[in-house]
Amino acid sequence: MTHPDHIHELPGGLRLVHRYMPDSESVTIQLFFGAGGRYEDFGREYGVSHFLEHLLFQGSQKYPTSKIISEAVDGVGGYMNAYTTAELTTYYAKVPSEHFQKVADILVDLTLKPLFDPAQIERERGVIIEEMNVWRDDPGQYVFDLVGDLLWPEDGLRTNVIGTEHTIRALSREVIAGYHASMYGPSNAVVAIAGNVPLEEAKDVIEKLFTEAQVTVQPRTFAPTRGQITAAPVYIYHRNTNQTHLVLAGRGVSLRHHHEPALRMLSALLGAGMSSRLFHSVREEKGLAYTIFMGLTSFIDDGKWEVYAGVNNDKLIEALEAIVVELRRAREASVSEAELQRVKQQMRGRVIMGQETNGSVADRIGSELLLTHDVRSIDQILDEIDQVTTEDLHAAAQRYLDPSSMRLALIGPHDNSARLAEILTNNH
Repeated sequence: MTHPDHIHELPGGLRLVHRYMPDSESVTIQLFFGAGGRYEDFGREYGVSHFLEHLLFQGSQKYPTSKIISEAVDGVGGYMNAYTTAELTTYYAKVPSEHFQKVADILVDLTLKPLFDPAQIERERGVIIEEMNVWRDDPGQYVFDLVGDLLWPEDGLRTNVIGTEHTIRALSREVIAGYHASMYGPSNAVVAIAGNVPLEEAKDVIEKLFTEAQVTVQPRTFAPTRGQITAAPVYIYHRNTNQTHLVLAGRGVSLRHHHEPALRMLSALLGAGMSSRLFHSVREEKGLAYTIFMGLTSFIDDGKWEVYAGVNNDKLIEALEAIVVELRRAREASVSEAELQRVKQQMRGRVIMGQETNGSVADRIGSELLLTHDVRSIDQILDEIDQVTTEDLHAAAQRYLDPSSMRLALIGPHDNSARLAEILTNNH
């Protein structure tokens, strides 16, 4: 139903994944590096992956200032950005296809040949601290940072990627440049290209640029998770907010785990969209929340599910009880065949519509190749959805929605952790 994805290993261990989309007038070029929060030495590097994401836009050998970089992309009507996760950092640009070679040159140079200007490091240090303040001032976002400490208290997944004010102020130029030198090279990278650029042109341009850069690295590995969660089921971050923000979470599955399709479908059934069980019960029937949803995040060796809700402070107990009732209902009874088919169609539709933009295509195929060393076709993804049965959903609910392994993080003016823990532990 789509043009195929082509995977090629280029000199130096660089991997290229390409999808030709001739009906588009643009192209997305996306560079992925296996450099994220899990790879950092938390004693002296915490936050360095995200710091680098900022810093690499501030100047490189061929493009020495951020103004030159931004004008080169903006000037042709394109855009450029980046993001950092626990397991990767990626830099991407989308431009009219005729400007592919120029923007590919910019992306490769800024990621492989940064200047690390001391003045720019100090400026970005301040920018990141302000970003940190903005994040903390938004409890609906910040509450998710508390979950990792409950699910992985002893592991690298326990924290966010931005670091703390103390660690960001302490990061030296030598530490930043040393981390970059160990992680940013072809053997630790994937280039994803999707759009109206033929495969041979894409291969020739990318191979030439990486060969000219003459960079080699010996990338690190990260310690696998050790399976511990906190003993206390509830953590309250006390703040005098007008609304309570809560995340109820549990451990999930790793990428490509055989239970992943069923757990992802269960998450969609419970909390994806206005037709989901949680939305219908907690918002539509009981009026306890404006926003409520459930999501699944899978990592290389582990995963988590999360239910988020923003509720009136006076309705916290009632809202939590309503959520755990829906999770218990999923454990105790199989879904109907009609409900299964509805959520399958929902998931199929979102997968299919996700192929309409070359940006979303490049992001998926590049991240899949970096993290799993393979790229699924759309037909394979749709087949995984079609293969899930009502029995699979029920088994996933019983295994992963176990009340004894649920953990609750919330931000609000509360001191009733014992009562909240009681609701969770009595949810059998």
